[in-house]
Amino acid sequence: MKPIAFIAAAWVFLFLNVSARGAPSPPVGPPVELQRARENLKLSEQTRDRIAEEVAALRASGKASPDVVTAYEAYLARVQEIVVEHQKLVAQM
Repeated sequence: MKPIAFIAAAWVFLFLNVSARGAPSPPVGPPVELQRARENLKLSEQTRDRIAEEVAALRASGKASPDVVTAYEAYLARVQEIVVEHQKLVAQM
C-alpha cells in the first residue's frame, strides 16, 4: 500500500471512528410529531372549555338572543369535533 493511500485510509478510519463516538444520542421522550399532536390536543381542549364557559355565561345572563346562543353552541360543537379528531390522532401515534 502506498504511503498516501495508507494515510488517507487512516484519516477515513479515524474520522469515522471519532464521529461515531461523538454522534448525538437519540432524543429522549416522544417524537416531535407526537409532542405536536399532544400540544394541539391540549390547545383544542382549552379552547373547548373556554367556549363552553362562554355559552354557559350567555345562557345564564338571559341577555343574549337565542340566535347568538345557537351560534355559540354550534361553534362549541365544531370545536368538540376537533378535540375528538386530535384525541384519535394522539391515540394512533
